Amino acid sequence: MAEPTTILRRTLLAALAAPAAARAQPALTPLLRLGTGPRGSGAERYGAALCEALQGAAVRLAPRHTLGSVENLYLLESGQVQFAIAGLETALAAFNGTGGFAPRRLRRLRVLAPVYGLPVLLHARPGPTSWRGLDGKRLGCGPAGGAGEAVVRALSETLGIAPEVMVETPDELSAAFRAGRLDALVLAGGQDAAAFGPLEAPLLPLAEDEASAIMAALPGLAPARLPGDVPGLAAWTLLLAQAGLAAAWAEPVAALALAWPAALRAALPPAVLPGAGAGPQANPALPWHPGAFPAWAAAAMPLPEAAP
Repeated sequence: MAEPTTILRRTLLAALAAPAAARAQPALTPLLRLGTGPRGSGAERYGAALCEALQGAAVRLAPRHTLGSVENLYLLESGQVQFAIAGLETALAAFNGTGGFAPRRLRRLRVLAPVYGLPVLLHARPGPTSWRGLDGKRLGCGPAGGAGEAVVRALSETLGIAPEVMVETPDELSAAFRAGRLDALVLAGGQDAAAFGPLEAPLLPLAEDEASAIMAALPGLAPARLPGDVPGLAAWTLLLAQAGLAAAWAEPVAALALAWPAALRAALPPAVLPGAGAGPQANPALPWHPGAFPAWAAAAMPLPEAAP
């Protein structure tokens, strides 16, 4: 039997003697990880669908179940996952080192695409033509401490208006609105508008200066086109990649998210806004990953900044 050193020498000589084209073949793509969320959550379902839809692509992606956005961002920063799903508000706090992340700043976060948005819906009876026109009006939101109440408080303070606010449960709000005891109703934070049934009151469009004021108070909100192409706001969830990850591996993941195929749509509730139609305005402040630029350009939505 040949000595181990002889076997090793023969192996190396054979490799060197192989044609150059054969030696240049790339290695197998490593299995990359996507931080998703708790089991049964929208992020977990979307992440599983995204990984499954990438089968056969140049990237292999496997989901990692987590506690949600905060854990995902720490995992992404440390390189334990290469992709992550996180809410815009949490990602901004992590990148800037505010809130529960202070004083640490997670600077290796890069955006690929918005995933989905939870819309802020403001239904109003005839009369007001802008959100400022709600001054002195009876405005309902709820439940107490929820996203709808936060939006109402922010618009009151930033727009300098004083609506008569009613904070109740969804059932009580629905009954009050239908009975004419409310002039307007705010549904936000994933509260399913379908539970209220047809409200017959149109959505009140949000002016650009009104949006800027509310976004400054609530950084987790960004512009959105609401049903009926009404300008408004939504709380966006983003798909991120780690800074330094090869653009060639990030691009197909971003392209799939922008394509919004049926498999991804089916993983989320029908009331959410598709990230594919949001445009780059869904990410107003975080840096983009280099792999996002070719994907957005191919989708005929070039990003507003220059590729790094």
